Amino acid sequence: MQPFLIPRQYNQDTNTYKVLFLNDVHFSKSRTINGTRHYHTSPDLMRKTMDEYVPQLMPDSIFLLGDMCDWSDDWKRFKNIYNKNLSKAAQVIPIVGNHDFDVTSYDELLDIFDLHELRENGGSKFNQSFKVSANIRVITIDVNFDEEDKHTNKYWDMRMHTKSVGWLEDELTKSKEDIVLILSHHAPMDHLSNRFDRRQGDELKQVVDKVASKKPTMKMFWFFGHHHVTQIVCFDKWHDRCVGYLLPAMVEEEDGRFSFLEMKDNGEYKIKQYNISI
Repeated sequence: MQPFLIPRQYNQDTNTYKVLFLNDVHFSKSRTINGTRHYHTSPDLMRKTMDEYVPQLMPDSIFLLGDMCDWSDDWKRFKNIYNKNLSKAAQVIPIVGNHDFDVTSYDELLDIFDLHELRENGGSKFNQSFKVSANIRVITIDVNFDEEDKHTNKYWDMRMHTKSVGWLEDELTKSKEDIVLILSHHAPMDHLSNRFDRRQGDELKQVVDKVASKKPTMKMFWFFGHHHVTQIVCFDKWHDRCVGYLLPAMVEEEDGRFSFLEMKDNGEYKIKQYNISI
């Protein structure tokens, strides 16, 4: 796995960047949580996604939007499944979620994904910014911090590291690309539910305001999970220049789902949900 590299499959002829989003997999070989959530089906759902849908859709990037494994000993099996038939040309990019910290530390997660050599940005090595095409930039953000800027598995009042807000503003300000995809386990446009820190959510909206006033051609898209919805939910009222998409969970009851994005350099895009049964 080579994270944070420009994908070689990017289609220069169509100027289309293709992304497969996997979130809230809760990979487990035997565990069932809260009765109705059949998390024990996640290995089969993951295997079907990687064996059947990845070769069919040929994504440039696969983003893991957090809550991938609840138990440390499941990570090896999880990685074996997505590595088995994964094209070497596609990049796999991890974004951690709160449950990834249930029994696994920040340093252990860096070991799992072999990310120790990455530069730390805004308080986390899971914060990265990179160009994927002539006019598209991707920014990944770690939102699993408490008010003392320590990593936490807390489910509510999720927030970035204090330094991450300024780092995000800097990355947006200096970006030469007009299309920016922001990826995190949870996002500020849903802070009214108390699952994202309200104060920091307001601060992030001010950051978007500031950047948008300076860059009239920039469009921002924020993709996230965490809620275990079963359908894609669009947040288009938070800011007219930053549309949010809450993506459905891989595992909820016995079926599964993932999301697939096709983004063009001119900002035209389509996002589709795929439902999986086993």
